[in-house]
Amino acid sequence: MKSIKSKIILFSLIGLFLFTSCQKNDSDDELANSSIKMIKEITIDLGTKMKLEAAVSPSDLDIQELGWLSYNPDFVSIDSEGNIEALRSGTATIKVYLLDNPMVFTRCNIIVSPDKFLGEWKTTGELELTIKNFEGHDEITYPIQEFIKLCNDTVALTTNAEVRSLYADMARFSMWNNSIFEKDYSFTVGEGTDIDMKIERGVYHVDVSDSAWYRSIEHSGYVVNYVEHHTDSFLVARETLVTLSEDNKSAVMRVYPFEEGIDIKVKLTKVEE
Repeated sequence: MKSIKSKIILFSLIGLFLFTSCQKNDSDDELANSSIKMIKEITIDLGTKMKLEAAVSPSDLDIQELGWLSYNPDFVSIDSEGNIEALRSGTATIKVYLLDNPMVFTRCNIIVSPDKFLGEWKTTGELELTIKNFEGHDEITYPIQEFIKLCNDTVALTTNAEVRSLYADMARFSMWNNSIFEKDYSFTVGEGTDIDMKIERGVYHVDVSDSAWYRSIEHSGYVVNYVEHHTDSFLVARETLVTLSEDNKSAVMRVYPFEEGIDIKVKLTKVEE
């Protein structure tokens, strides 16, 4: 009797071992025969953030946790969920693999196009001035030369000292900004936050410091900040919003107002290499 019980226990253990071994082998085989599919190449703009998608086959595989790796993290970074960010123009390779079997993997090339803002921009000489609550208008826009003429004509024709002073101040303000942006104003945008400013006013040079640029939340918009150093030790902090055209060959730079209710828009063109 004892011998029969021993045999039953022995056979049960053997059966359990074989069943477990079969399960393990099936699982191993399933992992070994699995594959990952992902797009092989994609081109994106600098600064783009997006999530990469990968499909594991067979689709009913119990263990589908993925690992992500960027071979060029300085160009394209990636997190554990497959979210990428394009940091520099160039090419990066992304690898996705099964965490439970790293030998199962695939790769994707990410081509980061140069930012459309990179390059040299110069003024076209076309400036507009927008002013609020002026001469009965809630808001009105003038070509800046036309506005300067309007101010000078008003100063010449009026005898009211207060009106003369107001229009004279606006004329000086407009002429001063026009002298900077009308011609020989340019800047070159590099990778990251690099920007070189060049401003010439005839024979008068304007030194620039603390220059930087970054993307704005506005579509095709970029914020450019810098400080002008004038020869009379006068400093001007500029904050501008540059909005690119659809073809990226021209732009409008909005100079944030120094005076409440006055805004200046400068038209720019991209210098072709």
